[in-house]
Amino acid sequence: MRYVYSSGEEYLKFGTLLVCGIIVLLIASSGAVAADDTKCEKVEFGDENTTSVNYQNVSTGQQSCADNHQNRAETTSTDETVWRFETEARAEDGPTVGDNADERDPAGISVVVDPTTTKLVPGETVTFDLIIEDANQGVGAYKIALSSADSAVIFEEVSLRNDPTFPGTEISENGTHLSLEVGMGDNKHPGANETVLAEVTATVNDEVTPGANVTVRTENAEVTNIDGTRYNISDSGSATLSIVEPTGIFEIDPVEDRTVTSQELTNVSFGASVTNAGNWNDTKQVTLQIGGEAVTTKNVSIDTGDTTNVTFEGVTLNRTPGMYNYTILTEDDEQSGALEVVEAVDPVGGGEPPQDLNGDGRYEDIDGDGDFTVFDVQALYDNLDTEAVQGHPEAFNFSGSDNPEEVTIFDVQSLFDQLVV
Repeated sequence: MRYVYSSGEEYLKFGTLLVCGIIVLLIASSGAVAADDTKCEKVEFGDENTTSVNYQNVSTGQQSCADNHQNRAETTSTDETVWRFETEARAEDGPTVGDNADERDPAGISVVVDPTTTKLVPGETVTFDLIIEDANQGVGAYKIALSSADSAVIFEEVSLRNDPTFPGTEISENGTHLSLEVGMGDNKHPGANETVLAEVTATVNDEVTPGANVTVRTENAEVTNIDGTRYNISDSGSATLSIVEPTGIFEIDPVEDRTVTSQELTNVSFGASVTNAGNWNDTKQVTLQIGGEAVTTKNVSIDTGDTTNVTFEGVTLNRTPGMYNYTILTEDDEQSGALEVVEAVDPVGGGEPPQDLNGDGRYEDIDGDGDFTVFDVQALYDNLDTEAVQGHPEAFNFSGSDNPEEVTIFDVQSLFDQLVV
């Protein structure tokens, strides 16, 4: 900082913001100066680079003040003396960082609660990240409070990141206010666009009415960089919790197309994967329809976020050969697939008719005993040229030909490959 007389003459350079003025009352009869009238003032500077201080009706005051500043001022008018201060931003002129509580890093940072919006039911627990954005000079210490109105959210737990040396955390007795006063010590957060300070776990009060919006807000945030200089807080964030009715949402995964034979119509199984995508553990009905008609229904319980396989076994289908649709549905979702009913295949080599064990339209159980074994591979090989086999090329198309006209040794080999894989 340089100190300049109104005429522009530079007469003093100093590093503090203290201006000393001596106010002297003129005694008309003797010209004496009253020592008790001396006054020193500390002038606080704003954002402007120039500040004026006026001393009225002082004849020697400027000389006395100049004596306090290396005796380099000159006497001027007895009516008014004007001193002008011009500031220069020089590090050596100001206090050391940390010595002045008002020292600020000009960069603005934001305090963020993430997620900023979410849907919850009464009594549900949520986890927030407390984040500082744009702290590019790192974080050395911070003081932040979180709260919610009307005891809507109860803070349960807080986990501080980066293992601070001085971990000050306090949750109020009723749980509605959380205070953090944390010094990182040697474990300062490095500069980053996003710095996660803590993970906070809270629970929505059971008495909050669905349809309400609850705000979790940050308060009284103070953050210093790694050198101890405080950041300017440009935004103090909050999170909005939308309280909704507790309900399960049962969503169904896509189902596969099915092929069954006319002899299997009294014992058919259907199934699908069902996920509870809602916010509540729930029990709902899952229904199987064939050709738009409800065949069977079961009650299924699924916890929120979980998936279960729902199976309908031993279903009897009163259907003639042809194409149909089947549907598995809940009140929230439905999925449909094609259902083909075909004529039964004649027995191969005697015994029971072949069976399709997995619903893919191919009859891997050649001997019809209900199991897929090496004996089925041998039976297909031994009866490859019979009418029971060659009359049904689609049923024994294990090699995957697009339009099979006959069953070949390649189908036998593919059937064996399925067995040993």
